[in-house]
Amino acid sequence: MIHLLWLSLAIPIIVHLVHRRKAKPMPFSTLLFLRMLDQRVARRQRLREFLLLAARLAVLAALVGALERPILKSLNSRGGGVPATAVILLDNSGSMQAVSQGSSAFERAKGAALQVVDGLKSEDTAALVLSDPGAEKAPVSTSDLAGLRTRVAALECGYGGGELGSPLQRAVELLEKSPNPAKELYILTDLQRSAISPAIKEIAARIPREVPVYLVDAGAETPCNLAVTRLDAGLAVHAVGAPFGLSCRVENTGSRSATGGTLSLIVDDEKVAEQPVAAVPGGAQTLLFRYAFKSAGVHTGRVELSPDGCPSDDRCYFTIPVLEKLPVLLVDGAPSVVRHLDGAFFLRLALQRNGQEGASSPITVDIARPEEFDSKRLDEYACVILADVPATGEGWADRLADYVRRGGGLLLFCGERVNPFAYNAALGPTAVESHRLLPAALGEVRTPQAGAEPCFFRIQEADRDHPALREIFSGMDLGTTQVTSLLACQPPSDAEAAILLKSDGGPLMLERRFGAGRVILCATSCTPLWSNMPLKTWFLPLMHQIVYYLSGSGSEPGAVTVGMPRTIKVAGEKPVEVKLLPPPARPDDKPQPILLRSAVAGAENKAQFNGTQRPGIYRVEFAAGERQVREAFAVNAPPGESDLARWQPAEAKTNLGRSNLIYTDKPDHLATVVQLQRQGLPLWDYLLLAALALVVLEAFLANVFVKH
Repeated sequence: MIHLLWLSLAIPIIVHLVHRRKAKPMPFSTLLFLRMLDQRVARRQRLREFLLLAARLAVLAALVGALERPILKSLNSRGGGVPATAVILLDNSGSMQAVSQGSSAFERAKGAALQVVDGLKSEDTAALVLSDPGAEKAPVSTSDLAGLRTRVAALECGYGGGELGSPLQRAVELLEKSPNPAKELYILTDLQRSAISPAIKEIAARIPREVPVYLVDAGAETPCNLAVTRLDAGLAVHAVGAPFGLSCRVENTGSRSATGGTLSLIVDDEKVAEQPVAAVPGGAQTLLFRYAFKSAGVHTGRVELSPDGCPSDDRCYFTIPVLEKLPVLLVDGAPSVVRHLDGAFFLRLALQRNGQEGASSPITVDIARPEEFDSKRLDEYACVILADVPATGEGWADRLADYVRRGGGLLLFCGERVNPFAYNAALGPTAVESHRLLPAALGEVRTPQAGAEPCFFRIQEADRDHPALREIFSGMDLGTTQVTSLLACQPPSDAEAAILLKSDGGPLMLERRFGAGRVILCATSCTPLWSNMPLKTWFLPLMHQIVYYLSGSGSEPGAVTVGMPRTIKVAGEKPVEVKLLPPPARPDDKPQPILLRSAVAGAENKAQFNGTQRPGIYRVEFAAGERQVREAFAVNAPPGESDLARWQPAEAKTNLGRSNLIYTDKPDHLATVVQLQRQGLPLWDYLLLAALALVVLEAFLANVFVKH
């Protein structure tokens, strides 16, 4: 019926043809010039009347067109009753916790996801794909939209990495499996630049061109964000009363300078220290906390920043195993009845003393002669030291290699009695591969040239960031250290070896990883005969730090990253039940314990836990015979999530390789954007506005522009 109204356009034409004005005859003397003028006026008048006719036709056309309710269809429009599949890729990584304008990026993205679910019809299906590593690996499409909405509404933001390649792969697979003729893909993210992988463009190319891809930018610029990106306790094992140093790296990933913030050290739920933090945008600051534990056991702690724009990176957790005493086996290769001439006198003196006044040393030293080595059980010692031992005895190489491989620490001091060729054959590069403990091959004794000034070697370089040196480096007066003799060592070519101290006469202290353990080689002796190092005040703390470092060679890593599995080693040869208590999601929560079952594989009895989805301290308990073992490990957020640098929309379109990408940075209005894409743009409102404007124009033309 409405189509017949288009016939109304004939009314203005009929009126225009019928109601033609006729000129009245007027007597006048001469008409020559008036005829010429009348022709020009008539032409202008006819043009104005045609404009008036066009305006009236346009008014009627706009009104009739509005009654037709026309819609401008898009390429992604789908007709009513066509079942569709909507796949929602929701970024729930740690960076989505960044807060801007009173809400987090995840809250805005979750609100957009709820709009998508609410806009679906009963015949449609939908699937939710999460980016967090702890998300289900095989999401499926469901027609239970009410259940999906409940699940989305209950979601909480995770702490894991936000790499989009894997979740996009799962989303594309869901689209390919869907039998519905209409399909839609929604990517709700904060456009974090570090989340982009080279595989994304290739994965996106598999999406058919007729499938609309909605890229919803839920992020925003975060003006101020400090993040703890590295936590290094240095030594894996500590002792009661020994100094404990915790190095913390804090970075400013925001766009404004951060001042007035603080970083607190909390040990066993008690705040023990605090330091101010200040960093320019893109800058970093390293803070060092010092603390001494008063009791043995596994101690837990964290460093915590004052609240800022992104809470997910404000905390970093750690666990520290603290021993009452560290047993050390010291093999003295140059014993003497005269105490100060004994080859291990100064070393024993340093290990049995404590740098703190009135405190006893946490190290217990068992001194043995080379001939007594075979009677010692190496597993009873945290570290083994060979001081000026001429050569390794028969069977020593097997025992030492097995001890270090399983996590033991070995410290070697050279001296005038050491036979470098015997060491090279037993433990050096020329030994069998399973016995190559030395960081470098030993050479002949090297001394300064006769008459040279000075008549000693000086220490020129030191690895000041090494855990064994970092705590005491500032107090080491290396410039006054004099080395008169050392065994020549070739610079290590092995990737597992490194130089800790280097003199102008060659490497002075080297390290090598071997299996789960470590070996440190000192090319000079631990007596004043070859250097004045034993007479220096820093010799005592250096020896302590090296022993602590080597004693923790085989320790489990103190912390793992969110989403990474954790292996729990169990003593005994039979499977046991392992009870694990995760950290609470909120301070008032009481998390339920998780029960695991260990499995024996080869010589190891272990259980694996894959649920490290939240940062914090995880506590473990199991029975080892009649003894109840209690352990703990820390889980931290990935430091890459602190980098809040973002994509630009043009970059997103390029990386996704989509020319028909539908981008919006207004998650709250996603439903409107989707409706326009599904149904097209309704034009009747615009036509009514055009009709109103044309009515005004027609009135002007009829009363002013066209003369009566």
